[in-house]
Amino acid sequence: MPLCHPAEPPETMNDLTSSVAARALERFTYDDGIVRKFVFASFIWGVVGLLVGVIIALQLADARFNLGLEWTTFGRLRPLHTNAVIFAFAGNGIFAAVYYSEVGREGLPVR
Repeated sequence: MPLCHPAEPPETMNDLTSSVAARALERFTYDDGIVRKFVFASFIWGVVGLLVGVIIALQLADARFNLGLEWTTFGRLRPLHTNAVIFAFAGNGIFAAVYYSEVGREGLPVR
């Protein structure tokens, strides 16, 4: 069997498919921009939920941390803390995990 010159096309269909597949794998890039945005949002909402949680914990320890304002009382801040942690922090984390795992499993970028 003679040696092929690099510029010559492959002789069989199997060689053609393997070279196309090899080139496709070389060009594959993972677009993880959406995952990074969800992770960033999860981090921000985690900090917000944590800070509100610390404030309401301090209010339980000493009533002076209510700051004398009715909108900073424990009853008003507790739902904010709960919703920020459950829906915003955990929800964004779940979306980031789903987008990361699905795109990696399927091998296709999210557009």
